[in-house]
Amino acid sequence: MILQDEGMMLERIATAAARRPNGVVAFDADGTLWGGDVGEDWLSVMRSDDSIARAWLDETHAADADPAAEERLMELVALGLTGRSAEAVSAYAQRVIAPIDWPSRLHGETIAMLSGIARLDVDIFVVSASPRAIVEACVSRLGIATERVVATTPMFRDGVMVGEVERPIPYGEGKVTCLRRAIGDRPWLAAFADNHFDAAMLRACEIAVAVRPKAALRRIADSIPGLVELAPRTQSNPQPIR
Repeated sequence: MILQDEGMMLERIATAAARRPNGVVAFDADGTLWGGDVGEDWLSVMRSDDSIARAWLDETHAADADPAAEERLMELVALGLTGRSAEAVSAYAQRVIAPIDWPSRLHGETIAMLSGIARLDVDIFVVSASPRAIVEACVSRLGIATERVVATTPMFRDGVMVGEVERPIPYGEGKVTCLRRAIGDRPWLAAFADNHFDAAMLRACEIAVAVRPKAALRRIADSIPGLVELAPRTQSNPQPIR
């Protein structure tokens, strides 16, 4: 993959936006905007919570041990607070992210891209398989509105979470389906992502950008037309999450 710096990427996106007005740019969250996985942070806290049902814990442990069950695990993680109110779920998300050392986890190059793209007046969406509540809690601190979040979304009835999620979840091909559901036929100008399960998203956009790509994404890079790598910052100095 060819390395392109932040300035080059912004020029390409600006050109695409001028040619195709009303376009959007999509970012994966975990591994792309920040290091680590907030879904795993969420799961870790819930596994240590005595109020979580034992049957749910047993099922998540079983799914976690099965490499083929990753998508099912994403659903289970999002459903761990079944029976609680929407307000309680949001508060739980704040509890999970409160101790995280955000300045050390944010990726300076992608945080800079967020600012640059916002100045172009191009809408930014975040597409993640992590639970909606925790993704919203994180990206709202980066200035991204919660309505621009596409994530694994539990269903609520009468304000209480039930044991179902909206399908498909934004994982693999589901990332494309879910984002298209949100943006309709608006031009999809660019996508930023770090791993192989983001490949469908990277193939669906005009400008495909790898961010600190995992080995699994590097192995399939040739199958993603035009894929480039955003040059990482050796010393990141992003604005910390508030």
